Amino acid sequence: MRSAASPASPATALTVRFEDVEVMPVGRIAAAVVAALTSIQEAPQHRALAMELDMVAINLKNLR
Repeated sequence: MRSAASPASPATALTVRFEDVEVMPVGRIAAAVVAALTSIQEAPQHRALAMELDMVAINLKNLR
């Protein structure tokens, strides 16, 4: 069990960022994608995820 004072793992932080994505307004999805990308883009171990988020960011304009 994680204590309240311990920091969340990066995976947990990303998971929380995208909770309820199915009902999020487009602007909130865009903000979550950009924030997630910003938080992981410098970590070489997250390169594959960063590339996926790049593709999502490129296609945000197609969300309605």
